[in-house]
Amino acid sequence: MEIHSYESESVWYAPDYKDNRELPEADQFRVRLVPIPKPDYQKLEAAHTTLKKISKRQVLLRFNRMKESIVAKCILEVENFHHRIYKEDGSSEVVPITTGQELVTHSPEEIVDGILSALKDQSLIEEGLRGKSDLPSVSSL
Repeated sequence: MEIHSYESESVWYAPDYKDNRELPEADQFRVRLVPIPKPDYQKLEAAHTTLKKISKRQVLLRFNRMKESIVAKCILEVENFHHRIYKEDGSSEVVPITTGQELVTHSPEEIVDGILSALKDQSLIEEGLRGKSDLPSVSSL
C-alpha cells in the first residue's frame, strides 16, 4: 500500500514491551506510524462501544479483526523485531519482521494493543480527529 502524502505525518514509536525502552535507541524495536484515518477511527470507537455493551464472541472477533487491520495499515515500517519460525524438522529460524501485517500476525496481542493505543493518541487532537480520509478505509468486516 502506498501512502505518499501521509508519510509526512508519520512518527516513530517504541512499544513498551519487556525491556524494549531500556535498550539503546539504535537497538529498540520501533514502528513508524501514521494516524488512523477518520472513518476507521470512528468504526473502531463504535465497535469498542458495542463490545462494552455485549461481549458476544462474534462481536469480539470482529473487533479484533478491525483492530489488527487498522494497526497493520497504519504501520509503515518495523525495525529491530524478529519472529522465530519453527520448522518440521524441529529446528528454528529467526526472521525479521518488517511490515505491519507481519507484526500483527506474529507478535503478542499485548504489542498490537499498545500500538493501537499509541495510534489512537496520535490520531486525536483537541478539535477532533487528525486522521485524513484520503487513505483507504478498513473494509466492512
